[in-house]
Amino acid sequence: MAESKPLAITINTDGSTHIKDDTIRAFNEIHSSSQRMRQQMVDIAQHAFKRAQAQDWATQMRFLVIREPSDRIERPTTLKGRETSEQSDTSQGPLTSVMRNLTLELASASALVAGSAYVAVSYCWNREEVDWFTDQKTLRIDVVRPGDDSSPSMVPLDVLHRSVTHAIQQGVNAVWIDQECINQKDDDQKEAAIQVMDIVYQKAAHAIAVLETYLETEAEITALASVFDEDDYPFNPTQMEVLADVLTDLCNDAWFSRAWTLQEATSAGVTMVLLIGCNPNVSKPAFFGTTPGEIAISIWDFQQAMVIVRNIIEDCLATGLCANESTAIQASNCAEVLYNYVPTIYPESRIKDTSHRQTCSAAEAFTFLDDRENSHFPDRLAILGNLCNYEKRLKSCVLDVPSHAFTTCALVLATINGDMSLLVGYGGNVISARDKNSPGAWVFDLARDGRSHLDVFVNDDSDSCSINYGFSWGPKPTGRLHDIQYFDDNGHGYRLTPATISENGWKIRGVVWHMVYSIAVPQTQNSITARWMQELETQRVKMWDIHQATKRSELLAQDFIWTLLHDLVKLGYYHLPKTLWNFFQPWGKTDYGLDSYEAPIPYPFEQVFGRSAEGKEQGKLFEIGEDEYIKSHLRVGTLLVDVESEVYRTPSSTRVLIEQISQTGSIICGAQLKSSGCSEPRVFFDGCKQGDLVFTPFTAPGDGAARSLYGAQAMSWKVSRTGKIAEECEILHCFGRRSGFWRMDDLVHTNYILE
Repeated sequence: MAESKPLAITINTDGSTHIKDDTIRAFNEIHSSSQRMRQQMVDIAQHAFKRAQAQDWATQMRFLVIREPSDRIERPTTLKGRETSEQSDTSQGPLTSVMRNLTLELASASALVAGSAYVAVSYCWNREEVDWFTDQKTLRIDVVRPGDDSSPSMVPLDVLHRSVTHAIQQGVNAVWIDQECINQKDDDQKEAAIQVMDIVYQKAAHAIAVLETYLETEAEITALASVFDEDDYPFNPTQMEVLADVLTDLCNDAWFSRAWTLQEATSAGVTMVLLIGCNPNVSKPAFFGTTPGEIAISIWDFQQAMVIVRNIIEDCLATGLCANESTAIQASNCAEVLYNYVPTIYPESRIKDTSHRQTCSAAEAFTFLDDRENSHFPDRLAILGNLCNYEKRLKSCVLDVPSHAFTTCALVLATINGDMSLLVGYGGNVISARDKNSPGAWVFDLARDGRSHLDVFVNDDSDSCSINYGFSWGPKPTGRLHDIQYFDDNGHGYRLTPATISENGWKIRGVVWHMVYSIAVPQTQNSITARWMQELETQRVKMWDIHQATKRSELLAQDFIWTLLHDLVKLGYYHLPKTLWNFFQPWGKTDYGLDSYEAPIPYPFEQVFGRSAEGKEQGKLFEIGEDEYIKSHLRVGTLLVDVESEVYRTPSSTRVLIEQISQTGSIICGAQLKSSGCSEPRVFFDGCKQGDLVFTPFTAPGDGAARSLYGAQAMSWKVSRTGKIAEECEILHCFGRRSGFWRMDDLVHTNYILE
């Protein structure tokens, strides 16, 4: 790691010496030139460190260990969990203890009763005591700190009391609360702690979120219960107004608006429990927990309940059962907001796998952070690292000066961790017109650069380096972090490894392809051209129904790909058709019965086409007639293009391929540059001429990315060789991204530097 350079501290116009929120400013507004941005990125990268250096703090965590309370008040609960102050017969159920006076001792992990079991508490700092917590005047909780006498806690009394009560209910004798368990006077300890805060919540035996929301009446509790258990608590349309009020109160709860609580909830996972205050004298369902005055709901159940709310209201509106339609719409909107407060960022096949570490891409993280607040803005660099589970981190305490741009710091943090998501997604190519001189071709307008749905990783069809800022692979100059888009809820899977930034550029591993081959496929051209011309005419003149058009184009694409694959195999090729098969083959099934690229491959190329790498024919291993089934389940890209559509505005690689073959009768493809073994062609990329070079980075999922959402995205770069060497690596210059079909599982990956 290069030695850190001293930073010159400047003063903002408001007198602040902290880094500022510049996420609404474009890169070319923040930096007056591409060179200045490049230099600052290099400077920032010098302050990177491996998170393992901060993880030592996690091994020395301190906890608030619960001493035996000196005073208890026993409240009975029924066996069914319905609590009431009117019941005095203890035979109706177990007694629940409520502490009046309590002492907590700040101690190391050795003091924990159940090994490493503790309750991690998520709550909002700098808030007042809630007015509904009436016991606060009669309660006292003291904290014994090393070397100090007993003194009142710095944490709001209701938060501490509710957290300790929950811990005792779970049989745990310790809680972790950042305000007490991190030495707030030690800047070094605070810096180390915020870099591993996600680990604290991930490793907790129980993670809880202490909300300020309070439900006073039985009507409020019953209305909320109706969206958690539709069988025992069926929803009645007359409850709509009460339900809308409850959901509105939850929407306004500060916990849902803070940046730190977002990363705490994400790190803890779907089992984190939300604690909602309620009247202890009103009965509640057993599934809301047994703690008096508390409703306990896991985030997973909470999010599913918000889906139920939307379904219930949709049915009520459709059947005319809502007395007040505006109230129903208000409740539905609140449910949607609450559902989306916490991102569902884990693979579908692992929904119930609570041990799975949730994580996301930087673009998704900023999308959710956009509406969140935190008192010390520079902490967002640590929050970003925690949300994305980055191995490398930036020293936010060192970079916290106004001479450094927060947006640029975030970009560096993402790229040194191989996260490409902040390089794109600020607006992409927009189809402006059809090229009259070339039927089926489209002209791209690179001038527009705004926010556009799903227009994320798209081709940059220009050989001009002016479309990138900082580096030849950098973002567009007019991109703003505030406008970032993401397209995949599992973006962490596509991380480039390894990745470092220096004055020479971005050092990453991958393969350079030489697009030197042109393979004639006359059989495919003859069989598909007439149908393709008819399809183009249909798309041009007919206002088509999207469902019919999608099905029609899918059938054409499947016939085209199936014919092309057989054509290439008959011509004696192995690697190129196998690459195409890797992208188009049917999905496999997971143990959960879901289609997924992570599932075993159901139809290996060699079995389907009876061809081995050595060119030897081998028997097909599936039943007669199954080939039609396979063809009908090929995962082909759409052939549709619609200027007005957010989804179909960019031609797919499948469409580009069919256009190329129908017009020229051949396919331009490539093989690895300087290949030491077989040089047979194996890749195809959009917008390439013979002789072009394309660089594809190596990623964590390897060729599995072809079967994920990333398969259709422009993850490679058109490049040129500069003739320069640095850090024992060849330096390449980028000319924009390229989508296509690639496969490099059995090839040697080389380190390159993209300048």
